[in-house]
Amino acid sequence: MNRRTWIKDMAGKAALAGMAGMVVATQKVSPARADSNLASQSSAGYMAAPGPAGAHCAICTLFVPASDPTAPGTCQAVAGTISPNGYCNYYSAKS
Repeated sequence: MNRRTWIKDMAGKAALAGMAGMVVATQKVSPARADSNLASQSSAGYMAAPGPAGAHCAICTLFVPASDPTAPGTCQAVAGTISPNGYCNYYSAKS
C-alpha cells in the first residue's frame, strides 16, 4: 500500500466515523426507554430504610430529589420512586 492509497483510505474511514457520530447524536431516548436501562429495586437491594452507618439516598450522588426534600425522588441507577431515607447497593456518598 502506498502513501496516497493509505491517505485516501484513512480519509474515507474518518468521514464514515464522523457520519456515524452525527446519527447517534441526533437520536433521542424516550423516558420509557431510559427507565428500561435502570436496575429494578429488588435487584439493587433497595429498602426504604437507611443502610449501614446511616447511609441513605438523600446523601447519595445518584439520588434526584423531588421539589419537596421530604417527598420521594428518583434515582439515576434504580427504577421507580425512591425514598430520601432509603438505601441500596448502588449507594455512593456525596463528597
